Order: sequence, then structure tokens, then C-alpha cells
Amino acid sequence: MTNQLRSAIAQALPSPVGEGRAVRLVTLLAVLSLAIFFLILPALIARAAVNIQEVKSEKGITAWLVEDHTLPIVTLHFVFDGGTSQDPAGKEGLANLMTGLFDEGAGDYDSDTFQVKLEDAGAGMSFDARRDGIHGSIRLLSKRQDAAFDLVGLAVNRPRFDQEPVDRIRAQLISGIIATEREPHAIAALAWRRRIYGTHPFSTPPEGTKESLARIRPPI
Repeated sequence: MTNQLRSAIAQALPSPVGEGRAVRLVTLLAVLSLAIFFLILPALIARAAVNIQEVKSEKGITAWLVEDHTLPIVTLHFVFDGGTSQDPAGKEGLANLMTGLFDEGAGDYDSDTFQVKLEDAGAGMSFDARRDGIHGSIRLLSKRQDAAFDLVGLAVNRPRFDQEPVDRIRAQLISGIIATEREPHAIAALAWRRRIYGTHPFSTPPEGTKESLARIRPPI
């Protein structure tokens, strides 16, 4: 088949391309085909090997588990009811500010101590307030998972909302609002939401406004 392909290419190519360039072209095509095959092979194997298990906690929480023991890492994604659409009137941006504070101190640990504990546990966590839910994600070393999951429990159930991190995170959010408030796409997005949703909470900017964020005081 290779000889036939080579001859066909040689005949199709104008003189003086000839047989030599046809051989090089066939070789190049073969190398590219192999390269593409080996690039997609791991993804195909991984997809074929994925086994999604449904598990349920003692309290009735359903989760989907995918096991891969290639790396000693555990990744957890979760979501619970809430979100920016439930921000109180006049305090738009509350949920967004709250999610920025979950890892800024919890339980008996202030912000600095909590960050040190996270590092010691080999874990990283993030939270995000969306329209209809609060999303969280944590990535941790499996050998230290107990300590890491304890910190997640503290962050979600016993956040501190101390004044210093509240002021710092609020200042960051306000800086972001100021940076984008004159951008055409931000102005258009706000106008579009107000036109589509009217007085519904979906019409408000999820990050809040400078004025609404300034009204929020601990305890959140």
C-alpha cells in the first residue's frame, strides 16, 4: 500500500518533484499519523476505563465517584443551594463576597493560620458563587486527606468572617468592579440582563456594586 501511495503521489506531483520528494512526503504523512495516534491514545484509554460509581452518605447525600490511582491525589467538586440570586436587596454581591472568605479563616484558625494548615495538608480549595448555587472544589494529597477534609468542613460550616479579611476581599472586589465598569462589554451585559430579567434578581450584577458591597458588615 505504501508503494502504491508513493507512486500515486509521484505521478500526481509535477516534474521535477519525482520519486524522491514523494518518498519524503509519504514518510512525513506516516510520522504525523503516528504522532496523532499516540497523542489521542491516552485519552481513548482513559475514557474507556472510566467507571462512574454512585455513592450515598449516611445522611443521604448522593455523589459520583471516579477512581484513578495513577496519582496520589483526591479531587472533590460539590455544589449546594444558594447563589447570587438569593442576595438580599441592597446587599447584592453578598454571596460572591462570602465565597471569597471561606478559606480566610474558619473555626479556631484565623486567616493566616488556616492558610498554613491548608499548605501542611497539601490541599487547595476554591469557592464560586453562581446564580443558583455555591460551588466548591478541593484538591488534596490522598495521604493527608483526613486533615484536608477537616479543613473543608470548617470552611463550609464554621467560617469566621473576621473584619480584616472581609475588608481585604471586599476591596479586591470593588477594585475589579471599578476596573470593568467603563468597559463596553460590561455595560452591555448589565443592560441586557436588565432588559431580559427586569426586576428579577438575575438582572443584578453577581459581583454586586460598589455601594452594595460597602453596606455589608460582619457577621455575614
